[in-house]
Amino acid sequence: MSQAPPSLHSLIARAARLRAGGSPWELIGQQVHRSERSVRRWPHLFPVEWDKHYRLAEEQNLADAANEALLFLRKQFRDEDGRTSTTSSKFVLGKRREAILWQEKRSASSRAPDSSLAALVPQLEAMTDEELRAFVLDFAAKRMEREGAGVLPDGCEGSPAQPR
Repeated sequence: MSQAPPSLHSLIARAARLRAGGSPWELIGQQVHRSERSVRRWPHLFPVEWDKHYRLAEEQNLADAANEALLFLRKQFRDEDGRTSTTSSKFVLGKRREAILWQEKRSASSRAPDSSLAALVPQLEAMTDEELRAFVLDFAAKRMEREGAGVLPDGCEGSPAQPR
């Protein structure tokens, strides 16, 4: 496993695109003027370079297929059979809804931490061990209630109000 020499970068990129598109190794070798045996080994010899180009090509292929599928579904929207147009419309709207939720979740997880949390640090540092323990247990209990996990009564194993 080593880094690909610069002279192979463009050949590996082209080979990865061809392979991601479903081309057999023999054809790939012909296209890049290398033996089938050589190009078949590139993913193992140069995994970083290969994976980078293969993933990019795979993403592009999936985007192209999604565009074609959308075109097909849009044609079905106008189908004379009301059931076909309704089904395809519901499918596309459902997928769009899923995409929006996924994007919102992704952007929420990538946001920078709230600056108000920085103000909490000095307060926590000023607490005694007992005050800090009580604060953490109270925080955990409120969070569990909010998320529907409920709080076990004091004395029950696993209760946030009881130390382990």
